[in-house]
Amino acid sequence: MFKQKYRQEVKENKDQVAILKEQLMKGVVTLVYGAKDEEHNEALVLKEWLQPKPSKLTDKIT
Repeated sequence: MFKQKYRQEVKENKDQVAILKEQLMKGVVTLVYGAKDEEHNEALVLKEWLQPKPSKLTDKIT
């Protein structure tokens, strides 16, 4: 539930995501969070969101 809500929030903030992607093109980006839960927080969802998705072709390579 948390992930779905935060992903929707990210989708709605395309300008900020574009800025973050620009920074990633320049180098390392550190995502900081203040949540006590290290497994369920905005930084982890955002990291997952930003990671390249495997293409259908690379899924077929063994």
